[in-house]
Amino acid sequence: EDEVVLDLSPMRVPQHFVEIAEKVGAAEPGADIEFFEGMAVMLDDGSEHQTAQAGEEAETEAFSCSAASADLLDGFEKEPIYRLPMFVVAWQLQRPDAKALAKRLAVAFGT
Repeated sequence: EDEVVLDLSPMRVPQHFVEIAEKVGAAEPGADIEFFEGMAVMLDDGSEHQTAQAGEEAETEAFSCSAASADLLDGFEKEPIYRLPMFVVAWQLQRPDAKALAKRLAVAFGT
């Protein structure tokens, strides 16, 4: 199996990451939404979930909206990409399916 990873952090819109991730994830079954390094999201039950420490991965299966703090939003405006927390949608797929998904994502995101 191959892994296809779509990192949303270069888009620099953390307040929309969850919405984008859910739409992209719905396009292909089996998507995992993963966020890293202190990014908080609001879970469906209304509680806030803070991710693990820097470099440690944290995952949640269902969340509905981001709880982007002012510091996080400011960081996405001013900081270089390598300093920003990652927010990714990932799939584990057989090679032909992975290649097809990667092509669809490239077209959808204009890369």
